[in-house]
Amino acid sequence: MKLRNALLPLAGAAGSALAGRMGGRFRFRSVALLCAAGIGGSLALAGAPVLSLALAAGAAATFWDGVLEVKMTARLNRDFPSDRRATLVSVQSMAYSLAMLPVSPLAGALCDRLGYSGGMAALGLGLLSLVAAGMAAHHCRKGRKRE
Repeated sequence: MKLRNALLPLAGAAGSALAGRMGGRFRFRSVALLCAAGIGGSLALAGAPVLSLALAAGAAATFWDGVLEVKMTARLNRDFPSDRRATLVSVQSMAYSLAMLPVSPLAGALCDRLGYSGGMAALGLGLLSLVAAGMAAHHCRKGRKRE
């Protein structure tokens, strides 16, 4: 239990440090998709029956979350004037809460039905599917703009 308590915050700090070193070299959309895919893949492995693999998956998810959080905050600070940021942070918090309303019971139901490993795998694969659908939609939209 002590290793987990040390490893997860360190993984998040490492992700934040990487995001700071990335600067503006990559488009936000690319970073967000990479992070979402990393979190989805990690979530799919988080229920692994092998403790070391589950712990590594949790650390990887925390790492990618750290990268994404820093990049989102930087984008928010860049794109919006300071007098609107508090409202946007409040809206972001509300959107998270609204998203969790269906996701939390869904996660519980999946874990009840499929067991913890199967539920985590289903949630991770679901997130990866959403990432793939988002990428496909973006690609289609981009193709239509060229025509």
